[in-house]
Amino acid sequence: MPFTFAHPTYILLIKFINPRCFSVTGLVLGSMAPDFEYFLSLEPHQSIGHSFSGLFVQVIPLCILFAYLFHIFVKESLVLHLPSIFGLNRRAYNLLRTWSIRTLRDWIVFFVSVSAGFLSHISVDAFTHEGGYMFSNFPCCDLSSF
Repeated sequence: MPFTFAHPTYILLIKFINPRCFSVTGLVLGSMAPDFEYFLSLEPHQSIGHSFSGLFVQVIPLCILFAYLFHIFVKESLVLHLPSIFGLNRRAYNLLRTWSIRTLRDWIVFFVSVSAGFLSHISVDAFTHEGGYMFSNFPCCDLSSF
């Protein structure tokens, strides 16, 4: 998936399975987090972001940081600047709630969501990247031409 911001589309549907068991913030950030190393280093060099150790060393800490930054500094401004077509901005503003992780259950839900997002990212990359497992081992699974 050459476009990092497309990764959340594959994982957000899982939120509808059981809404209380998943965090949208965790799913979205987790699905993009393996590519954060490209943005932080400003070059397309892969180090640990797409590995299992990268989940604990890079992905989870960055997701915690970016989740708090988004909810404290970005969320309300983003909602206020949505287009007014179909009343989108008013409806989104009515959905605003304070976001926090207070209990152990909240942390577990967040970590499970980040991990699910991370795994979906790795799975999609296996089909869409030239060095991906499915791409390399099963030519019929090559989805890069679609």
